[in-house]
Amino acid sequence: MDTYTPEQVLALSDEEIIRDIERNDDFAAYLRELQLEIYGDDTLGEVKTALTGEAINRASVDCNWRKEWTEDDRKQHREELYPLAFKGDEAIDIRVRTLARVRCAIKRIADSVSDLAHRSDERTKLQNLLKRTKDGDLTVRYADSDRDGGLHLAGEDSREVMFGWGLNFSPDLQLKLASDYEIMPYDPIMPDKGAEIIGILAQECQLSPVAWKVLLDRDNDSTYRAIWNTKDTRLEVMDIIMRSDKFALLYRARTEKSARADLLKRASEFHDANFKTWFRHRPIR
Repeated sequence: MDTYTPEQVLALSDEEIIRDIERNDDFAAYLRELQLEIYGDDTLGEVKTALTGEAINRASVDCNWRKEWTEDDRKQHREELYPLAFKGDEAIDIRVRTLARVRCAIKRIADSVSDLAHRSDERTKLQNLLKRTKDGDLTVRYADSDRDGGLHLAGEDSREVMFGWGLNFSPDLQLKLASDYEIMPYDPIMPDKGAEIIGILAQECQLSPVAWKVLLDRDNDSTYRAIWNTKDTRLEVMDIIMRSDKFALLYRARTEKSARADLLKRASEFHDANFKTWFRHRPIR
């Protein structure tokens, strides 16, 4: 297996980065490992939050439609909106700069979410890049709604993406999604689309304990569904859920008949969630 360094990646052009992601399994694997290394490094502090912000930023990297702009104009634009990737600040951790630059290279493939609906070649290429890098933060940048209010990520149904692509989501993005669903495309029919991603992460044991805490503090239907559907058994997550009598009862009701009876009596505490329907869909054998 070939190994890489941030310096080697930064020396590549955008075209070379894209080519290597598409054709070189070792290179794609290195980028996946780089993400996880950065996400797990507590010394990076607020830089990681800024990195997430650049990933989900929908602004164009180059604004190519602005024909009156010079290259200096474009350079200034890039540095203002994507400073981790393009601003010449030597204090920025080189791993962070590398991931930020790779993300901007990928963004140049598909500048607009709306383009994905009409340009199948761009959509297929972008989806392949996201699948190979497993970059969940960048995938959220390509979130959009269809006419029926359904959520799509990079032109694909969000549930297909979340369950099928094996994406990595940074703790910072998880926290942001748990705190503010509205970072997703707003739709008056389904305003809490971010809750869908959080719910699947909670179900699949991928939600961080910190994001779990924020989700429980919201104390709404998304909170209850996450507890009801989760497969998570990590001790730190169980401790967060079980320290609340209310949420502990909901968790026990998944498997205990007596807890279900008590839950129905206390349904008003859960905004009158339709627990009878939940029970029918998950009978106790």
